[in-house]
Amino acid sequence: MPRKALRAAVRSALLGKFIDEEVAALDGVSLEAPSTKKVAAALKAMNLTGSTLLVTPAHDGVFFRSARNIRGATVRAAADVNAFDLLSNKNLVLVNGAFEALVKASGTPGSHR
Repeated sequence: MPRKALRAAVRSALLGKFIDEEVAALDGVSLEAPSTKKVAAALKAMNLTGSTLLVTPAHDGVFFRSARNIRGATVRAAADVNAFDLLSNKNLVLVNGAFEALVKASGTPGSHR
């Protein structure tokens, strides 16, 4: 598929998540070492049901190792998110300001990268 179409699909899926109020933010998470308990507790406090896509602004090995064992959770860097990821997960959690990185990765209509 053309890149423009792929980016448009990501923008459309992201807009659908916001319209359906399936987006949450998780700020202030800084892990020195992998800790599944901390990430699981933060997600539990959000009262999310169903599968969850956790989006980080950039590749974060510590956060990935912390969240990979949580049932129903998928971790992706903003640059790696695609429309399938957004549509196949019920909830979207943006970690530590990942929104700006996600918007940059999906481009804006009419822009050329």
